[in-house]
Amino acid sequence: MHGSSVILPTIIFITGAYSVSFEETGLPSGMAFSVSFNGMVNWGGSPVVFSVLPGTYQYSVFVPPGFTTSSSSRTVSVSGSTPPVSIVFIPKRTYAVTFVETGLAPGTEWFIDVDGLYNSSTTSTISFSGLTYGFLNGTYSYTVGLSPGYIASPSAGTFTVNGGAQVIKYITFTDAVYNAVFTPPRAYTHGPPITSR
Repeated sequence: MHGSSVILPTIIFITGAYSVSFEETGLPSGMAFSVSFNGMVNWGGSPVVFSVLPGTYQYSVFVPPGFTTSSSSRTVSVSGSTPPVSIVFIPKRTYAVTFVETGLAPGTEWFIDVDGLYNSSTTSTISFSGLTYGFLNGTYSYTVGLSPGYIASPSAGTFTVNGGAQVIKYITFTDAVYNAVFTPPRAYTHGPPITSR
């Protein structure tokens, strides 16, 4: 076209790059994991894939809570077609903790927060168990959420998980009683009547 110029985008192709994939086993379906590789971090479901030039690279795997792996930090050599790097996640052994309440009206929702892990129920029991809610060995702090019209005792505390020993914490709710204090108006004392002479 006369009198005008067309600017085309510059496309750079990097030749000689190869894909490196990280494939996991052991995680529940749909749970993502992430890998740091050559200064890049990718995350998602299996596989996690990078594209790099030939060479030897160090990688590290960010392990999801509740799991462990023996392949958290290693090296991989990239040369031609590189086999997938296998990452095996092993669930850590967790233990259940149960909270049992008395005093609430049937169907009343109540809440427990254990070091930021939150659970609730409309029955008399709140159970922290399984992969998502179970606890490793250690000592934890908990607080009882407010249920309108009730006072919890204790409202906070700690518990210790030690192997398979059963942990049950009992919470008692009582009706909240609010004492109103009435202050009568100030009484005025009148002196003798004023008489005129």
